[in-house]
Amino acid sequence: MRILPIGTAFGHVMSSTLNNLRFAFHSQWPWMLVWSTLLAGLMLTMYVALGTTAGLSDPAVQEKMREMPGLAALFAVWIIALLVVGLVAVASVAVNWHRYVLKDELPVGMARLRVDDLVWRYLGNVLLITLIAGLVGVPVAIVASLIFAFLGPVGAPFILAAILLAVMPVFYRLSVKLPAIAMGRKDFTLRDAWQTTQGNWWQIAGLAVLLTIISFAAALLMFGVTLLLQMLLPGQLADLADLVVQLAANWVLTVLSITTLTSLYGFFVEGRDF
Repeated sequence: MRILPIGTAFGHVMSSTLNNLRFAFHSQWPWMLVWSTLLAGLMLTMYVALGTTAGLSDPAVQEKMREMPGLAALFAVWIIALLVVGLVAVASVAVNWHRYVLKDELPVGMARLRVDDLVWRYLGNVLLITLIAGLVGVPVAIVASLIFAFLGPVGAPFILAAILLAVMPVFYRLSVKLPAIAMGRKDFTLRDAWQTTQGNWWQIAGLAVLLTIISFAAALLMFGVTLLLQMLLPGQLADLADLVVQLAANWVLTVLSITTLTSLYGFFVEGRDF
């Protein structure tokens, strides 16, 4: 049984992500282009049909949508398409990234848009693992709601900590299977992932906490950049710049998450050291 060194693992994940962003962009920009094109198409359609670039949550936009149910259905289909393409893109990117880090296999050409059996297996297992982790979180959420009812807002940090420490280790331990899928292994099951990472509940929870802190820091940074853009740029240009910043930040966090799974697989399954 290997025990995960939290600090070393976190440092390895951060350095592996930051040092390889150029390669990540090289292998992932086609999917970014595909998804961004769909998003731009949705925004253009909204502008032509509604005469505004405001979001779908805007009250004026919602009022117009109620007046034009056919248009509302079109936007709903478009948003579903964005969601599906986004999920497939993340799975495709993850498979390529795992294979690059673990096998030094850099995708080129149309291989960067791979949608093969590995990608579909990867996506299916992501959804399954998310469902399992969510079911584990149900009793925790029930207890947390009782704590919140008793303590009020003061109990919010305790609730967040409870959910984080209960759910995230389950997700990460089971997700060790995902890089195995990317490597083409069919003999490595969820049970194998769970057994391979046994004895590391608190270590993986600690790593999850550190990654969550990074995510919160990124969210705060994006909020600050958004305020700055709103002050420096005119309305629509500021919104466009803000969208670009958010997409870039979310991309880096996605690479960070995939790299985390790669590192866990390398440590627990392949016996690599950081």
